[in-house]
Formats: sequence, structure tokens, C-alpha cells
Amino acid sequence: MATSISLKLEWTRILSDVYEDAVYRNPLLTAVYERELDYMRDILKDYAILVEVGCGTCKFCSSFIDTVSHVVGVDIPEEFLEFARQRSADAFGNLTLVNGDATNLENLLRNEKQLPLDFWARRKVVCCVMNTLGIMPDSIRLEVLREMVKVTGDNGHFFLAVFNGDHFRRGVEEFYRTVPHLCGDVQDSDVNYETTELNIAETGYYSHWFAPAKLEKLVVAAGLRDYRIEQHGIGLFVTSPPIKPIS
Repeated sequence: MATSISLKLEWTRILSDVYEDAVYRNPLLTAVYERELDYMRDILKDYAILVEVGCGTCKFCSSFIDTVSHVVGVDIPEEFLEFARQRSADAFGNLTLVNGDATNLENLLRNEKQLPLDFWARRKVVCCVMNTLGIMPDSIRLEVLREMVKVTGDNGHFFLAVFNGDHFRRGVEEFYRTVPHLCGDVQDSDVNYETTELNIAETGYYSHWFAPAKLEKLVVAAGLRDYRIEQHGIGLFVTSPPIKPIS
């Protein structure tokens, strides 16, 4: 979920089971999640390893433990990773959970002793889903994406899913205001509809939703050239190399 010291403090405040209950029971977000799963199932037909940046409780990446030879989840909040370890205890042979900062993703993985010996030689999918990029400070988003591109390599696949700023108002009303146990009570002063940002003064909970044009500039600056951006519900999906839209 988080990739900086400032976010570490905020996201370690959130209990893993509270997070899962809030996010994966909300129809608006669940629709995006199910679509992400469909896309990843299609992408992974040609790849052996899945790396998820900001994996949180690993609900997404652990869905593919039986699909690929190895799954790697990277995040900062240790409580979330421990929750994932307990839930996936039988899958330790092909699941590695890494506690660390994705702004240093390549070095973090190169120093991880639990990865397969041939990790860097295998074709990988590197992903970041459920608007995890949007909870990161603007100052580090590009750095994280560049690190993801580096780890993806020339023969891998990059997959990013964020929330569309065109639907931000709907997200505030249908999600954030309905889950005060997750993010705190949303006051009108916490919401900036112009920049499509939520910053809750009570708790420090932060989220940004992306205008399509801003997202495109960001992924190009990160080094993507051959890519596709598609809208699915409130989600924007970036695939590189592009795959055909899933009907």
C-alpha cells in the first residue's frame, strides 16, 4: 500500500482486516478489482513471476499463487504483510513478501535472499493496482514507476491500475464517506474536487485520483513507450506492452 516514511505512519494505523472489509465489500471498488483479476489472468499466460508493488494484504497477488512459479509482494506496513503470511501459510514455497520502500525497488529485490535464484532471468509481470499509486505522495510516484519499469525489463510486462479522476466525486460519496472506520470522517474541507484529492485532516488519510491526461504524462515520463490506457468503470488500466481489451 505505501512506499514512503510519511505513508508508513498512516498505513500502519489501519488494521488489515478493516482495510479488506472496507475495500472489497464496496461495489464501486469491487468492480475494478474483479476487472484487474481478469486482466492479470490473461497477462500471466505468458509469464512466470508476478511482482506486486504496494501489495497490502496480498489479496490480489496471492490469487495467482497457483498460476505462476513465484509471487512477490512488496510493501511497508509489516502488519499487512503478516496478515498475508498467515492467510497464505501453505504457499510459502512460491510466495515471497518483502518489507520495504518501492522507490528503491530494484535494489530491494536484488538484496532479497528468499527470491528464486533465477528471478532476474525469468519473464516477470510487475504491477501496482487498486489506486495504490494514488495514496503515494506526488513527489515519489514517478520514481516508483521508474523502478517498476526497471524491474519489468525488456521482456516483462507492466500493469498499473488507478482510479479515474473523472469519477472522483462519485468515489467520495459512494466509498470514502461510507467507511469512516477506514479513513476517518470526511469533511467538505478534506476534499479538493479541482485536483481530485482527498486529504482527511482527522486521520491524515490521503488519496489522489488521476486525470487520464496526467496519467499518460506520468507513464511516459517513467519510460513506457509501447502501452495502452483503458477505462474500466472508475478504473484506468495501463498495460505495457499493450494487450487487447478484454470484452
